[in-house]
Amino acid sequence: MKKNKSGILKECLNLQESQVERFEERLDSIKADVSSNNHSPSQTEDRKAGKVELIHNYEKELVFAKLELNVLNSIKTDVIHNHIELGSVVYTKDLNFFISVSIGKFSVDGIDFMGISTKAPIYKVMEGKKKGDTFSFNDATYSIDELF
Repeated sequence: MKKNKSGILKECLNLQESQVERFEERLDSIKADVSSNNHSPSQTEDRKAGKVELIHNYEKELVFAKLELNVLNSIKTDVIHNHIELGSVVYTKDLNFFISVSIGKFSVDGIDFMGISTKAPIYKVMEGKKKGDTFSFNDATYSIDELF
């Protein structure tokens, strides 16, 4: 079992930075569309109202994505964790976790991980556990095989 926390963090940073870039590009595109005046006045008002709401929603998502990027940037790869907390890499027989942000499933060195936030319900049942401990979530029981 390779202890590649820096590679795991790097992959999460790449994924999160890509998400931020997608939100920024989409926002720019919507704003440009709102600014264009190639529709009749009644169409423009209806479209503009919908687009303004869409812009507002994308801006909120962008702020959240940037906050999660900040969380990732705060994780220290040289810290070895003896119990599950932010920055921990957790190996179990069924799933491997990186306690960071809600990044979902990703792979590093051919090993699948699930990036989860400290706000995730599963985190609440695994928080503070140590190597050899078990925890249960959604009718599944996990045994912690490795933790760092």
